[in-house]
Amino acid sequence: MPIMIAEEILNALVDYVPYVLFILFAIPSKYKCSRYYLFLMIVISSALQAGIVLFSHFTYPIPVHALSLTITLCSFVFYIITVKINFFHAIFRLLLVNNIANFISVASKFIEGQLFPANASIGYCWSYSLCMLVLQIILLIPFTLVFNKFYSEEVTDGIDPTIWRYLCLIPVIFYVTWFYFFYYVSDLSSLEMALHPFHTLFQLFLFLGQLLIYACVIKLVTAYNQILSLEQENHMLNIETLQVKNIQDHINEVRIIRHDLRHHFMVMCGYADKKEYDKLTDYLHRYSKEMTDTAALSYCNHPTLNMILIYYSQLCHARNISIDIKLNIPQNLTLSDNEVAVLFGNLLENACDACTAQTKNDKKIILRGQKRQHQLIFTLDNTFENDISQSPDEKFFSTKHSGYGLGTESARNIVTKHGGFIDFQTNDHLFCVSIMLPES
Repeated sequence: MPIMIAEEILNALVDYVPYVLFILFAIPSKYKCSRYYLFLMIVISSALQAGIVLFSHFTYPIPVHALSLTITLCSFVFYIITVKINFFHAIFRLLLVNNIANFISVASKFIEGQLFPANASIGYCWSYSLCMLVLQIILLIPFTLVFNKFYSEEVTDGIDPTIWRYLCLIPVIFYVTWFYFFYYVSDLSSLEMALHPFHTLFQLFLFLGQLLIYACVIKLVTAYNQILSLEQENHMLNIETLQVKNIQDHINEVRIIRHDLRHHFMVMCGYADKKEYDKLTDYLHRYSKEMTDTAALSYCNHPTLNMILIYYSQLCHARNISIDIKLNIPQNLTLSDNEVAVLFGNLLENACDACTAQTKNDKKIILRGQKRQHQLIFTLDNTFENDISQSPDEKFFSTKHSGYGLGTESARNIVTKHGGFIDFQTNDHLFCVSIMLPES
């Protein structure tokens, strides 16, 4: 009896732990807890897995199909608790790995029947665990390399979360097909079916079919991300083009005002010489109304950033948005001019759009920047009224189109690329962005 219990526990762990490690670490994930608590959760879930199997085999017999569903459900709950992920994306990942595990389980029993025929009739024997472990090494290591390359966060993060509702149907269909075929289609037990060459061959073709479809899905997702990337680049170029055009228009407007200024001085001097002060006062009032607000033409020493700030300060003035900018930063930044334009252009555009959408008059944008030790600290706060939606991995959904917001994600990518930190928070209808960049 102790040997049987030991073999049951060994099989339960071999049939669970490698797949948990695979789905958590081979497939790039963002965790809800620290590594210490994550490993603690793995230990607890593994003990629970072994306990369920022992309870079924020695205390209260549970039908094999019900035991399989119970373990799959427990695994899903564990995955949702530990990983920041969309619900349907979690279903896709879990059943993808579960289908791999099902094939390895069936193939291991068939191989055991060929190598250890005396042990094959026993449900769970050390030889079965050994065959399973060898197959896991043969298959999971290559899958780890493939998933790290083609199923990375860069590939999956850009996908509209609603698409996972449909993509998850692929592993669901394969899982239901396997489940029905293995437990309901024949009078043979699951053990007898695993030992039968025809059934094992069917499982092999089913497994290869899954791999083919997953490869097609990865290709489609990659193509989708490339299209999205091109759209983002086009969006950035449009922003930069619009910014440069408006800045040039503003500079030309200032040049015209300066050119015409001497004529105005001549008129005003004429009124002053003739002591026609009423006409002079009236002329000054009319002239001040015609002038565009050209205050604060220099916000910082960085030329590109200063042009961006001039443009958006004028835009805010036109939209009756209060904007307060105070920067004390060096002339040279770690970011390229293009990155400065994209980073601050996107954030200020989002802030202006949020304020414009407000129905109340209390519209304001506050930008601060300073050098602190060897770091550059920026904060950008703006008021807003509409609800802001976030995904489980803390990405913001766009209010202009389906999917994630391009501006916030672009800003996050630029800051992260340079080893910086960016944080987005909402506080009582105030959207707050905090950025920390290395000075050099």
